[in-house]
Amino acid sequence: MRSYIGTDRDMVASDSTYDRVLRLIPAGGIRKAMRKIYQHLQLQNLDQIKLESGKKFRIAGVDASGFGKHLVSVISMFGKVRIPLDVETYSRKGKELPSSYSLIKRTTRLLGKGWCDVLIGDGLYKAAKFFRLCKEGGFDGLIKTKEVRLEVIKDASGLYKAKDDASVEKVSGFDINRLCDYTIEAVADIQVLGLKHKLKIAHVKEYYPKPNRSDTEEFFVITTKQDLTAHEARELAHRRWGIENNVFRQLNQLITSKRVHTHSQKVLTCLLYTSDAADEEDSVDLGGRRII
Repeated sequence: MRSYIGTDRDMVASDSTYDRVLRLIPAGGIRKAMRKIYQHLQLQNLDQIKLESGKKFRIAGVDASGFGKHLVSVISMFGKVRIPLDVETYSRKGKELPSSYSLIKRTTRLLGKGWCDVLIGDGLYKAAKFFRLCKEGGFDGLIKTKEVRLEVIKDASGLYKAKDDASVEKVSGFDINRLCDYTIEAVADIQVLGLKHKLKIAHVKEYYPKPNRSDTEEFFVITTKQDLTAHEARELAHRRWGIENNVFRQLNQLITSKRVHTHSQKVLTCLLYTSDAADEEDSVDLGGRRII
C-alpha cells in the first residue's frame, strides 16, 4: 500500500483500518477501473507478446492460489505488462474449476469477445467445458499436462506411431534460455467426445544436462488453436508459469498475503485488485497520468 500511494512512511494505516475501509469499496467499481487500464494497455500494444517465431499473441492465464485463509481463482494477462484482470474467491478445495469457469464468463462479458487470443491453464483444466467456454468467448484454450492416461492423449500417441512423417509434425532443437535439448511431436484435428472443436496435441520431451535436476521433462500441450506450430505450442505452455512466478509471487509480496489476518473475502479481493499495479516496472501511461 505504501508503494501504491507513494509514501515512505513506516505505517500508512493499521490493519484494522484497511479491513474496515476495504469492506466499503464496491468490487464493481474496481473492476471498471481495471477494464479501463486494460483498454489503455491495448491501445499501446502492451497486451501482446512476441514469440520466437515472430508471431504476436495476446495471451492470458487462469489459475488458483491461496492468499492467507482464502482461495482465489485469478485471470491474468501476460503481455509486456503482466497484470491480473479479475479474481473470484471460492470456499474450499475442489471448487477451483466452477470458480474459474465463472471468472472466464465474467471476464468475457466485461472485456468483450476475443479479449485475448489464447487462455492458458494447467492440467486441471483438461475438461471439454474449459475449451468450450474459450471458443464461446472468441479465443482458444491451451493446457499443459503430464497425465498420459487421458483418452485424448492415448489417441494422439497412437497417431504419432501410426501416421507417416508428413502427417505428424516432428521437430527438435536446443533451448538457449532453459539450456535443454527438446523434441516435439504434434498432431492436429483430434476429435473428442463432448467438444465440437478439434484439438491439436503436442508431446514434448526436454533433456537437461544439469546434475541437480531430473534428466528428462515430459509433458503434453492440448489446444484448440490448430494453426500453432509445435515450437509455438511448447513456448506458450511454458508461459503458464508466468501466473505463478510473476503474478502470484508479486501479489503475495505486495500485500504480504501469507500473513493476512482478515476473515473477509471482500477485503482480500479488494487488496488483490488494488495491488496489481503497484510494481514500478509495470507502470503504465494512461493519457498523461501514470499509474504505478
